Order: sequence, then C-alpha cells, then structure tokens
Amino acid sequence: MTTCLLVSPRFSEFSYWNYREVCELFGARYPAAPLGLATVAALLPPSWDIRLLDLNVREMDTTLLDWADIVMAGGMLPQQRNLLALIELCHARGKRIAIGGQDPTSQPEVYADAD
Repeated sequence: MTTCLLVSPRFSEFSYWNYREVCELFGARYPAAPLGLATVAALLPPSWDIRLLDLNVREMDTTLLDWADIVMAGGMLPQQRNLLALIELCHARGKRIAIGGQDPTSQPEVYADAD
C-alpha cells in the first residue's frame, strides 16, 4: 500500500489570503479548506492511505513526513516561500514530493527541485 501525505503550505504573513487575525476574532481555525488537495485525494487510487495536513491550521508534524511514501503539495504565489521550504524539508528527510497548483504551473523553473 502506498502512503501519501497531502500538504497545504502556510500562506505568508502579508498576504490577502492570510486570515489569522480575523479567525482569532471569530474563534475559527481557518476559513478556507484546501479544496485542490481534497480533489487530488479523490483522484488517487482507493488502495492508497492518504492524510491531509493544512499548515494554516496545524504546525508541521515531521512524523507524518516519515510515514509517507510520497508527499504532494500545491500552492499559490503567497505560499511560494513555504512551498519551497517544504520541498527542502522533504528532500532532507529522503522523501519525494510532487507539486502543482497555480504558482508551480506559472513558474515551473522556480520549482525545478521538486520531484
């Protein structure tokens, strides 16, 4: 069985998409689910064991990286710095990472280190 960790990178602090202060006011964790990764999860083989980690809600749990055979992530421009850091972290732990989304699609040369 293949194990796959889907990771939604954290949005940068100074982004339109960063809702941390608003969430604190309303007692919410985060207002936008990572629907792109949920869609990818639905397209993966049913035999795969899949977990989703949203770094806008939780901190990185490296035991999940160690658990996974492959990591998949995607992102927009405001997530670029954190997505690039995730690629480095995965490689440092010997994990392959597949990426997609708006920013990697529009700037593939920036993400040349991804698998």
